[in-house]
Amino acid sequence: MKVAWKNESETLATKIRQESDRRDATERELETVNNSLNAEVKTQTEQVAELKSAYLKTRDQLRLDQASVENMRATTKRLADELKGAQDELDGARRANAETSARHSENMKTVTYSVGQAEEMRKAESQVSERSERALMKTRNASHY
Repeated sequence: MKVAWKNESETLATKIRQESDRRDATERELETVNNSLNAEVKTQTEQVAELKSAYLKTRDQLRLDQASVENMRATTKRLADELKGAQDELDGARRANAETSARHSENMKTVTYSVGQAEEMRKAESQVSERSERALMKTRNASHY
C-alpha cells in the first residue's frame, strides 16, 4: 500500500507539476498578450491624440479659410459696387461729352455760317466800296475836266 500510495503520490505530484507548468505557461502567455494589448492601447491612444491635434488644426485652418473667403466676398462686393459706380460715372461723362460735342458741332456750324456770312458781307462791302471808289474817281475825273 505504501508503494501504491507512493506511486499515486508521485503521479499526483507529476500531475500537479504539469498543471503548475501549464498554468505558468498560460500565465506567461496571458502576460505576453496583456503586454501586447497594452502596447496596442498605447499606440492607439497616441494615434487618437494625433488625430485630435490634426482635427483641431484642420478646424482652425478651415475657420481661417472661411473668414478669408468672407473677407474676399466683401471685398469683391465692394469692388463690384465701385466698378458699377465708375461705369455709371463713365457713362455720364460719355453722355456729357456727346452733349458737349453736339453743342460744339452746332457752335462750329453757327461760327462757320457766321464767318461765311461775314465773308460774303465783306465781299459785298468790298464790291460796294470799289464801286463807290470808281464812282468817286469818275466824279473827280469829270470835275477836273
